[in-house]
Amino acid sequence: MFRLQDRKKGIISAGVSRPWLVAALALLLGVAPALTAPAWAAPTPLQTLANAEQLLYGKTFDEPLLNRIERLENDIFGAPQNGPLFGRIDRIQAGLAIGSSSGPGLVTRLNALEWRWTARLTTGPLVPRLDNLETLLYGKPQGGSVVQRIDNLVASTWPGKLETSTLQLPAGTLIKIKLLDGLDSQTSRPGDAVKYQVAQDVVVKGYVLIPAGSEGVGTIKEVRAAERLGQDGQVVVDFGAVPSLDGLPVPVQGSRKAAEENKSLTLAAGAGIVGAVITGGPVGLAAAFLVKGADVKVPAGTTMFIETKADISLTGVKP
Repeated sequence: MFRLQDRKKGIISAGVSRPWLVAALALLLGVAPALTAPAWAAPTPLQTLANAEQLLYGKTFDEPLLNRIERLENDIFGAPQNGPLFGRIDRIQAGLAIGSSSGPGLVTRLNALEWRWTARLTTGPLVPRLDNLETLLYGKPQGGSVVQRIDNLVASTWPGKLETSTLQLPAGTLIKIKLLDGLDSQTSRPGDAVKYQVAQDVVVKGYVLIPAGSEGVGTIKEVRAAERLGQDGQVVVDFGAVPSLDGLPVPVQGSRKAAEENKSLTLAAGAGIVGAVITGGPVGLAAAFLVKGADVKVPAGTTMFIETKADISLTGVKP
């Protein structure tokens, strides 16, 4: 969480790593993975299959298991696969996440295409997103399997080869964001969504890991309006995670380093946000934006910095 107020601070709680498919699905649905449910940490094969259907189609199918597996295989690989059912489900998950020797997974390729053509990176089931992109480019969705359709788009977009590399994004990497929703300690309420957009590409060794235009959704956790006796207003926001090009959500937080960078930002707000300080307390260090004798008012369009919470391995794309 990131606390916007005039004398207090912002925090974000610690996160834990999750299997790729579950983490990507959580980002798709706009929810945070549960921190204590064992099923999230080790999904069963049936749960993995259902997660794959949700990620690809936005729904699950009430059909025999083999029918469901073959539908996914047709769309991910272009044809049904051979072998034990457990192994085929594992390959479905790998095909979505990391692809094969022929290239990166479907999620990475579709994200790269969406970013290249629209300068945005959205979340949602893959098939409707692919339909929308093909409609933008060709006037209507195209026929064939999902893998064929994405391969055709990649070949049309990158004349040579889509260059990717798996790299480490260190903890504490600064990410510049732009708020798409405003914050106001008079009108904001706990539970309100706060949409934001990455404002600059996050690049490691020449590969884009988190592109400008990636859209995240935070949640307001606490609100306190200013009062006539001089009590400071405050708004506490959990910025959650931002989507990366390979589909893995990247947990983010406020921090000392981010607050130092935010000192240089011009923030128009009511009586005026006059500065930023570093402050400590029982819940740790964070950044605080100051509004003397007034409510917190941070308008949509405000740019600010947050940072990555932990080291994470991501697949990036060469621009």
